[in-house]
Amino acid sequence: MEQIVVSLYWFFNKKIGEMKTQKLQTQRGDTIHLVMNTPTNFQYDESLFNTKLKIDDNGVVISETLVLKNTPKQSIFGLSECNIIDDKLDLKFSGKILGDDYFEGITLDTIPLVVSEINKVSGMNITTNGILTESTMRVFDNTFNLELDEKDCIGDYVKSIQFGSVGNTKLLSNSYGDDSIVLRLDTTTTKNRMTFYNKLVELEKKDKEFYRIYNTDKFIDTLRVEMNICDLQKMRILYDIPTYIKPSLLMILSNKNNSLLKQFTRFVDTKTSQQILYSIDTMKNMEYKDKRELHEKFFLEYHYDLFKGNIDKIFELYKEQYSDNRVPYRQKTLIKKVLKEYEIRKVSKKNKLNYTKKFNEIHQKLQTL
Repeated sequence: MEQIVVSLYWFFNKKIGEMKTQKLQTQRGDTIHLVMNTPTNFQYDESLFNTKLKIDDNGVVISETLVLKNTPKQSIFGLSECNIIDDKLDLKFSGKILGDDYFEGITLDTIPLVVSEINKVSGMNITTNGILTESTMRVFDNTFNLELDEKDCIGDYVKSIQFGSVGNTKLLSNSYGDDSIVLRLDTTTTKNRMTFYNKLVELEKKDKEFYRIYNTDKFIDTLRVEMNICDLQKMRILYDIPTYIKPSLLMILSNKNNSLLKQFTRFVDTKTSQQILYSIDTMKNMEYKDKRELHEKFFLEYHYDLFKGNIDKIFELYKEQYSDNRVPYRQKTLIKKVLKEYEIRKVSKKNKLNYTKKFNEIHQKLQTL
């Protein structure tokens, strides 16, 4: 059976020998939600499951679901759903199921341990081959831990992303203190986002029991980058999976695309960011072509402070200049660029150089995953 996995892995990646831990030559995940076929001669411990029936208005049973009881499910970390529905398994788990190996994330190397832990608490007999090849993905949190060059200053790295990120008109960023920043697009898709955060602090605050039991020292001086992928179409785009194929866990984990960098450059116009960052020393000496542009610069900066950084309110002022009351994309981009430069000028020279160095480091590390 394992030969099937090896053959498919070879098919998707050509060189099986290139897979290594730590280096993101294949994908690394945290939260994973998938549905898989039950294996031949499927077994499970009935005493560990509750039965949930779905009944129609006439009292006829429509479906029957076996749900793993809370006691076995909560005996390990990271297993949030384990359901049997006819000949399918509905599984949702995170890298915490790996215990001391949580830092490594869910990879082709660690998935056998995931399967072993699930079987241990459920009495099931699923296999590594089965979960890899007989699955259809629902959610995949693509993650990687960036080991930082400078120590004891993760907060500065988080600020550097806020400082250096310039994007299209839909780019929004939400910073949560010194511990995390979320880059997202202002769209109806709430999961269209990318997060950079201090994983160690999150574990200390939100997963105290896990933090107490397991060794989390590897997360020291590490910035985690995470991308939530919650639909099949997005998975197909990021991992080059044909539309006629349902993405399996093997197709995702064995893929070598640098999807994290791809998403980052979709959110952030790195070329514009680099231009701004590299011209820091000459920012104060910028010259404008004519007085109208100079007045507009002052107008924007004044209202940016007045509206406390709410750019949408500035766009509202510009609407009156256009017959359809819609500010063109190009104009919005110019406005955001001027205001980003204004933000940078307000930062001390020492902090500018510090943030620039760290932003460039993060970008370079993403490029070399």
